[in-house]
Amino acid sequence: MKKKKLIITWVFVALIILTVIGIILLAVENSRYDPGPGASGVDYLPKLLGWFYILIYGTLAILYDLDLFYTVYYFLIKPKTKVKSVLNILCNLSLFLCLLLMFVEASLVFLAIYIELRFAYFLVSVFTRALSPKQQ
Repeated sequence: MKKKKLIITWVFVALIILTVIGIILLAVENSRYDPGPGASGVDYLPKLLGWFYILIYGTLAILYDLDLFYTVYYFLIKPKTKVKSVLNILCNLSLFLCLLLMFVEASLVFLAIYIELRFAYFLVSVFTRALSPKQQ
């Protein structure tokens, strides 16, 4: 069991590191944009928008990696209940849809749903732990 935990943890640490490296490489590539001599401030707008999109999408990608790690860890290691399992799947699905629909206004709706579902998962975890007869 301990080896399983270690393998899962290192695989997702590698995934998160690769995601961060990819985001940094995208940011460096975006910073190489040069509109040329005599450019006005409007010519730098694609560079600024690129930075903005990389920042937002990169943050969501890292958040998704972390959420995916927690979901996999939950299903392979932790004790499961039906409510927690459904909430974990719905959280992961809503964050995935938020990433998939990044450039559509609906992505904010899925992000709000994700936050609400994670909060519900937290409350379920706290109440089930408090009501558990196994605690001493």
